Amino acid sequence: LSSISSEFEGMFASGMTEDTSGVVRVHGVSRSSFKGFLEWLYLSRTGAECKVADGRELWVLSEMYGVDLLQTWLVNSIDGSNLCAAYEFALIEEGDRSLIRQKCRQPEVDLSKVGEGDL
Repeated sequence: LSSISSEFEGMFASGMTEDTSGVVRVHGVSRSSFKGFLEWLYLSRTGAECKVADGRELWVLSEMYGVDLLQTWLVNSIDGSNLCAAYEFALIEEGDRSLIRQKCRQPEVDLSKVGEGDL
């Protein structure tokens, strides 16, 4: 983890609780999203865990731990099935969500999967 994220490196080399216990406590995200995040960190690609994780929570984790490549994958995963939720998330004034907003505004996003209930 330390080799992938400078945030983890700092935790494990600073004498903080995480360094002495080897345990990182993460609050505010679901277990499935954190498992997806760990999958990305260890494999440097998506797998079954990432695909069932909440993309918004993955984005927050990538912000917290400085994992920019995960953000790239998330932005590239925006399509008609998640466009409305992604744009709503991008409008939250927390962190830098400009990449999400840009992607959602692109005319080439496939809107065929947007359902009436999504609007």
